[in-house]
Amino acid sequence: MAALLDGAEVVELNGGRLLLRRTVQEAGELRAVEPLLDRALEAAVPLDQVVAIDTETTGLAGGTGTVAFLIGLARWEAGHLVLDQALMPDYPDEPALLAWLARQLDRARALLSYNGKTFDLPLLRTRWRMHGERDVAPDALPHLDLLHVVRRLFAHRLRTCSLENAERAILEARRQGDLPGKAAPRAFFRYLDGHELETMAAVFHHNAHDTVSILHLTRRIAALYADPERETLGDPSDWLGLAEWAEALGDLDRARHVFGLALTALRGTPQRTRIELRLAGICERTGR
Repeated sequence: MAALLDGAEVVELNGGRLLLRRTVQEAGELRAVEPLLDRALEAAVPLDQVVAIDTETTGLAGGTGTVAFLIGLARWEAGHLVLDQALMPDYPDEPALLAWLARQLDRARALLSYNGKTFDLPLLRTRWRMHGERDVAPDALPHLDLLHVVRRLFAHRLRTCSLENAERAILEARRQGDLPGKAAPRAFFRYLDGHELETMAAVFHHNAHDTVSILHLTRRIAALYADPERETLGDPSDWLGLAEWAEALGDLDRARHVFGLALTALRGTPQRTRIELRLAGICERTGR
């Protein structure tokens, strides 16, 4: 398997084996990210201690019998985006995978995910406790789930708020030849039987894409939040969602400004009254 993935290596940890892979790419412009995360996470966290997490699992329904077999962690570091992935080659290696993850998260101070609050983190918490670990590493970390942000900002124009749809709408990017996430469980079971190693390599690439996309989405949304007039995505209703999110975050000056942009752009639409009421409420709260 390692031969199919550039830079992958097999290591021993806690009496088990893991296939580890690290990749590095340019991070892009990050100036707007830290101020937004400080507000959204309600904590001042250095960017190099913010970690995006995504898992591939043996099932999509959750429950005590579902296991995360591949975990991706991405972070910003010295102007680069660093991705670490760990695969357990077999079920007896799960304690090694969980120990690796705990060590990685010990150095983190905040988490980013896409549906992680509902799926990834509860599943991992269950697996730690199944192995007798009660003090679960991520429980105390501030956590921003980008799925909730995307729903708030862009659900008005997304058919579904899947990560792939969010990439199309927000990053203006389309995946080419990506393995669907729902195919990952079968690929892992076939891998355990010694079959379809190439498909398992495709699961690695899918997980890498998902994990890195969380950071790219965060960077893009932060740029939109910092400068909505310049970074607008072309749909004036985005301003309405952005203003409501700013208000929810307690950033009332920004909310008032962006509601003003939305009112100008949407004055002749049914949304006008909603915007005017929200603006009136902010003016009342701020004594304007």
